[in-house]
Amino acid sequence: MKPIRILIPLLIFLSSCSGKDATSAASGNYGDDQEVPPLAVEVVLVEQGKLIPYLELSGTVEGINEVSLLSRNFGQIEEVYVGLGDRVEEGQLLVRLEDNLSLLNLRAAEESRNTARIEFEALQQSYNTGGTSRRDFSAAQNRLASAEAALEQARQNHRGNRITSPINGYISALDRSISKGNSLQQGQLVAHIIDSSSWIMEGYLGESQIGLVTQDQQVQVSIPSAGSMVETGKILAVSPGGDLTTGSYKIEIKWTSDNPRLRSGMTAMVKIPTSGENQGLLIPSSAVVKREGKDYVFLDNQGIAEAVAIKPGPALGNRMIVLEGLSRGDRLVVSGLNGLAPDREIITTLADRREALE
Repeated sequence: MKPIRILIPLLIFLSSCSGKDATSAASGNYGDDQEVPPLAVEVVLVEQGKLIPYLELSGTVEGINEVSLLSRNFGQIEEVYVGLGDRVEEGQLLVRLEDNLSLLNLRAAEESRNTARIEFEALQQSYNTGGTSRRDFSAAQNRLASAEAALEQARQNHRGNRITSPINGYISALDRSISKGNSLQQGQLVAHIIDSSSWIMEGYLGESQIGLVTQDQQVQVSIPSAGSMVETGKILAVSPGGDLTTGSYKIEIKWTSDNPRLRSGMTAMVKIPTSGENQGLLIPSSAVVKREGKDYVFLDNQGIAEAVAIKPGPALGNRMIVLEGLSRGDRLVVSGLNGLAPDREIITTLADRREALE
């Protein structure tokens, strides 16, 4: 049902003025014998909307998987097979250490395990026929278990001399000390590898914002330092609880990109359309005129300025929800308000609604 409009006569808009000032306010300083020319104004169409149509946040770009590869062994580097920026595959050999000592230890562990196994099998047969006590048999079992554990450790140590990539990706860091002939320490960083098949960014929202987003919701991602390209991503995860220190809520954004300029560590800007229904008729707060403690707006009524009383609702910045007085599709005047009075002829230009709400 179309709302009942309260049209405001010119007198109300001149009530705060008197004499010549009142005439000036209504006519824009034109004399009584002069015709008041039409006033050029901008208008926007009244539409449904939200006080918070989108949220913006920024964060640091990361590959979907990033690995800092540490050496498990110490030793001399015999060969380095990759360089900075190289593409690597999961399991690909990156660095090989001198392995003579680890190979000797492996063979010694194999011999110890074989000896323990032969001893255990012999005692097992004797134990089954009653020729060996339980204590001696249990001791043989323990020696075999210890020898097998030592063999597995020796195998791991030997494999540790062949440092391979745990993921598909690119070498993003490789210290100059990782070179043939240098010594590598246990726990030393060998390489940093980035899987850039997709990208991820962490961001944080306050408690008044977290309820406006949902998991899998689409977002727009831009990387200013990588060009003007805007790409579509989604909210990968939303924290169910606030950070214990800051009280903010973490979300994760994921997207894919073919932009060759994009790098891990760059700053991403994310725009998230808020979820939920429109809250009501949305207008720019700057279009509201106050007279005698009441709120009015001007509408374009076939080229004539029409002042209409409204009932304002919640507002945020330059955005206001109107509860009563307007209808969807009304042509709301958003400029030239200082020189405007009811019933004045106007020449209108349709303005960009999004810009008017900024």
